[in-house]
Amino acid sequence: MSIEKYRIALTLMLTILGIGLTLGLAGDRGEGSPILRFYCDKARTVCAQRSPVDQAVSYSFTATVYFKKLGRRGKVTHVDTASSDLYFSGESLDSQKVVASSPSKFPHLEFSYPNVFNSDYHFSFFPNDTGGDYLAVGFDGDSANDPRPVGLAIIDRNEYYLHRLYLFYPERERYKRVSQIFHFVEREGYLFPDSIYETAAKAGIFSIDYYRLEAVISNIRVYR
Repeated sequence: MSIEKYRIALTLMLTILGIGLTLGLAGDRGEGSPILRFYCDKARTVCAQRSPVDQAVSYSFTATVYFKKLGRRGKVTHVDTASSDLYFSGESLDSQKVVASSPSKFPHLEFSYPNVFNSDYHFSFFPNDTGGDYLAVGFDGDSANDPRPVGLAIIDRNEYYLHRLYLFYPERERYKRVSQIFHFVEREGYLFPDSIYETAAKAGIFSIDYYRLEAVISNIRVYR
């Protein structure tokens, strides 16, 4: 999917998530539904089995990150690029080789993602299920002060693996708000993000800085 399509998707999802947070994902949450529990249990197991972090796999990839400062009404005021080869053992970054970099200092970008089905969230089927290949499951915390991200997990309806993950952090130190989108691909039986989009409002000393990070991940390799 192109970067422009993801920008549109990000805007739409932030609107939807904002409505969901305001209404507390109102309606039939489905928390007592055996069907919902079935999908959450299956997704929990499959996500753990396919996670290179949970399975302590050694792997590497090339990450090209575009850093964009945002002005009024989302206008892009500055763009920098960095590209690095990253080598991991599970969740530990063993080494990295910078391929190309702009002079600016980028905000830190996490390449790992949470197994939301392995946490005690309040889960719900997202409204207007189309019955297609993918199923949207909403997850919400206990209160507005819960530091965990809330959002949507899009899973394969038949194989239960993650297809996309939308995260919104209602509470994060030094940030007014942070949202992320992960899109996943399968490599040798494991799921890796092949693109990550982060939009944030970071509190500075006298002002708030708005930025967007767009990461493209390629050359994924698994070492056995």
